[in-house]
Amino acid sequence: DIPAADGRRIQIAWLRVNLPGMPFNQQMSFPCTLTLRSTPEGIRLNSYPVREIETLYDQTYTWQDMTIQPGDNPLAAVQGDLLDIQVEFEPQDATQFGFYVRGIPVFYDGGRLECAGRRAPLTPMDGRVRLRVLVDRASIEAFGNDGLVALPVGVLPSDANHTLELCVRGGSVRVHTLTVHTLRSAWE
Repeated sequence: DIPAADGRRIQIAWLRVNLPGMPFNQQMSFPCTLTLRSTPEGIRLNSYPVREIETLYDQTYTWQDMTIQPGDNPLAAVQGDLLDIQVEFEPQDATQFGFYVRGIPVFYDGGRLECAGRRAPLTPMDGRVRLRVLVDRASIEAFGNDGLVALPVGVLPSDANHTLELCVRGGSVRVHTLTVHTLRSAWE
């Protein structure tokens, strides 16, 4: 029922997650705009978070043009339970690059995107990978290359863990842009 003047096709999917003490085991995903996109493999369905998520931005942290080595974590001071993380990087000689989001692993690992044990193929475009990771209280939704890959996962991080860690293994990664937004609740 979106107005014709807007014209987007928006999907809110169901995610399954065991919520202790609750009489249900599902939740709604972040709303995503669905589009068709031409790729070298043919036309593909693209799913990417709606622009209205920006209205929930609270604090913003930004880094640019840095080389990350194993052990580096420029995100050590960033904390939150609701997050929008966006990064564009070149894997270089690293075997793995990604985040521990509230203790939950979200990684690009040699041609695939992994989140909490789930995997999807993700090929660099012009030598770069773009990731967007949306974190809710019971889910992490990872998007690769502007929505060519969408990997929503129901998870239950510890209520006490609000940390964010950048992690690289096996070599260095060139990060072109890295932005982290903490989010306000949509229910306030």
